[in-house]
Amino acid sequence: EAAKAHPMEFAGESHMDKRTRLAADLIKADQTAAVITLPDSVCWLLNIRGADIPRNPIAQGFAVLNADTTVDLFMTPSKLDGLEDHLGDMVRVHPPSDFLKHLEGLKAKIRLDKSSVPMIVADAIGKGAIWGDEPCALPKACKNAAEIAGSFEAHLRDGAAVVELLAWLDAQDAGTLTETQVVAQLEGYRRRDNALQDISFETIAGTGPNGAIMHYRVTEETDSTLDDGHLIVLDSGGQYLDGT
Repeated sequence: EAAKAHPMEFAGESHMDKRTRLAADLIKADQTAAVITLPDSVCWLLNIRGADIPRNPIAQGFAVLNADTTVDLFMTPSKLDGLEDHLGDMVRVHPPSDFLKHLEGLKAKIRLDKSSVPMIVADAIGKGAIWGDEPCALPKACKNAAEIAGSFEAHLRDGAAVVELLAWLDAQDAGTLTETQVVAQLEGYRRRDNALQDISFETIAGTGPNGAIMHYRVTEETDSTLDDGHLIVLDSGGQYLDGT
């Protein structure tokens, strides 16, 4: 599925400013580039979103952030059709098959994150590798004003959907609802205003013994009725443009 540009009103910072800020850290550390293999970091850095993985708003790809603020992005080119203006001239797009060959041609002082980089990447860099923190990890976690505001809005919107579900449940007679009906009703409330991009994972709705099963997912075979006196475990979430 095609990747999309993440709007500035929600990102709060252009990818040019992000690249400049992170490249300055590379220069300060006397490093020439950093290899980024986490798809969520690649998408955060370049303000793009995708749907390559179910229930996750990410596009699969790798990136090399260079100290001159340019980025070499390794992602299926057809996935980026229409994003030429968004990415600009400072982001060079390559097919994923060129990734390892590109790494082998990099000079020394290349930052790699030991906790996220595959061994094949480390082998391609060889003695030029410098182990350090993934450059996007901390900046991505430090939310700016737009991201904080978006998180509030997303939680208010999503919380309202959950409250509507609880009110709906209270109005039903015991023994008339099943787990699958609860799952469908909650997703319906979330999708009603078209703000929902997707649910954030398969909703867990388990009553009685099903509520004790770790990561339970209701199926036609396990679908149970909500009986009087039984608890229901409900674990769910939503993905919105402004927050999760």
